[in-house]
Amino acid sequence: MQQPTILIASANDSQREFLARELDADAFSVYEADSTAATTAKLTTHAIDVVLLGELQRRPDSPALLRAIRAGAHQRIHPAQPVITLAATDELTTLRAYEAGSDHHLPADTGDAGGDGLLKNVWGTGYALTSGGEAR
Repeated sequence: MQQPTILIASANDSQREFLARELDADAFSVYEADSTAATTAKLTTHAIDVVLLGELQRRPDSPALLRAIRAGAHQRIHPAQPVITLAATDELTTLRAYEAGSDHHLPADTGDAGGDGLLKNVWGTGYALTSGGEAR
């Protein structure tokens, strides 16, 4: 089975680089972006199965980008693009992530278990992704 292609979008260099190393070590194809523009560019030019969306330049940037994706504002990005948000896990932050359209919300320090642990946390022990990015 081919491993999913993951886009890690975060302005936090250490978070992004750590997750990229962990996922790359687990043989995932990994792209990185540190801004809204870079995230949008990667999503429109590469076949991304899952986006790990942390905070971008300003706190409102990530939810705004996610809402735009869900609303179909970007012609070349499917509105159902799987997105996992990475941020604080207090009730309000988690609620806002889901309201913006997050498929799953994880603590910002997620990644200690490596790529397989991260995706199994989201889709369960028998995870697999179809070529369209859907969990099956």
